[in-house]
Amino acid sequence: MPQSRWPHVLWTPLVVAMAVGVVDEAKADDKQVCLESYDKSQTLRQEGKLVAAREQMLSCARNVCPEILRRDCTQWLSEVDETIPTVVLSVKDKRGQDLVDVRVTVDGEALVTQIDGKAVAVDPGVRLFRFDAPGEEPVEKRIVIHAASKNRGITIQFGSGSVDVEPQPDVTKPQQESGGPGVLPYVFGGIGLVGVGAFAFFGTQFDSKLDDLDKCKPNCSKADTDDASTTRTLAWISGGVGVVSLGVATYLFLSGSSDTPASVEVASALPRVELVPVRGGALGTFGTRF
Repeated sequence: MPQSRWPHVLWTPLVVAMAVGVVDEAKADDKQVCLESYDKSQTLRQEGKLVAAREQMLSCARNVCPEILRRDCTQWLSEVDETIPTVVLSVKDKRGQDLVDVRVTVDGEALVTQIDGKAVAVDPGVRLFRFDAPGEEPVEKRIVIHAASKNRGITIQFGSGSVDVEPQPDVTKPQQESGGPGVLPYVFGGIGLVGVGAFAFFGTQFDSKLDDLDKCKPNCSKADTDDASTTRTLAWISGGVGVVSLGVATYLFLSGSSDTPASVEVASALPRVELVPVRGGALGTFGTRF
């Protein structure tokens, strides 16, 4: 006798519903974990517990977390990675040989159980380091760990109990050395020389045109007067560009570097010359910043 298909028809929706319920419950659990990690990460960060805060940020930065939480946690993670200090541990026995099986604690909490030469993250502040190895007397040392200090070496030797801590590195960015006057002084100098030369040329032309106007007045044509006026304008513009450019070139050269903030400000004040053709000649404008 053929089996009825009704049991399968009834069971299939039930199984699907149960599976959907499990998935929804898992998503709800993930969301709750994300929210808890989000809150804990900020509390731990404010307390200076950057290592623990970083673990929580990794949790709330996962893809399963809501985007608004994930975005904040990713940003915080980047900030903490820049601030959190790291140390590189080295442990030696009485003969100066490297030891590997060493248990290291910081303020009573386990840090590492083996020395592998890798950098280890540590919370900033005054920390009590304790080193334990089989057959050796424990060594303890209080060390100031500075925020943003990276790969600071800490070396201890059993027997003598000596602890060698590298000096705190300067985490500030070094100032760039002056690279000389650079190219800008020569650029402005060239513009200045061209401007002065153009001023002399147009000035001579203007004097010549004035002589012509003296000869033809009072019957000079408007085209002749406009031509003379345009030549005078070009002379003044060229002279202004030349004087300003030579002044800027001198300043940049004496300052010794074209990369200083002052010279960058001066460079933004590059003289601007515009010539617009008009009936009977051209209209010239000159502009700069002081």
